[in-house]
Amino acid sequence: MTEPVHKRAWFYILHEPEKNNYICAITEHRYEQGNSVYIYAGTPEQAGILDDLLWTFKPSSFVPHEVFRPEKRVESPVVIGGMQRLARHYDYLIVASDYTERDMAFIERFPRIVDFAEKYDDNLVLASRKRYALLRNCGYEIDTIEKNLSENK
Repeated sequence: MTEPVHKRAWFYILHEPEKNNYICAITEHRYEQGNSVYIYAGTPEQAGILDDLLWTFKPSSFVPHEVFRPEKRVESPVVIGGMQRLARHYDYLIVASDYTERDMAFIERFPRIVDFAEKYDDNLVLASRKRYALLRNCGYEIDTIEKNLSENK
């Protein structure tokens, strides 16, 4: 009999619109720890922005990654994509876009989730509260983290 999966989520409290930089720093840290990461981007444009930023956000970093393409076999430990059927397991989901209750079948496939509470915008705060409640109701143990980007992870 297999052990039940311990589901954890971390909400980073952001006071400035710097989520993409946090996504890159957290992704780099998780990759360096030997974890696989799936970054959920809501649009192809957002995926492209994150793809470019992962190559350039820090001169000393190297995070091998790719944007998900259904016609191509995914090889990288870090993948950026939407909510599609995935052929492999990922250790972490990093949330770059909003999701709702109807998306939880996709979201719950991940045992560890990194999300963001963007306190600099009232609409984004409301959306993050809803996501927090969805994860809590699905049994995720949730921690909130408030620190500066210079502290990195």
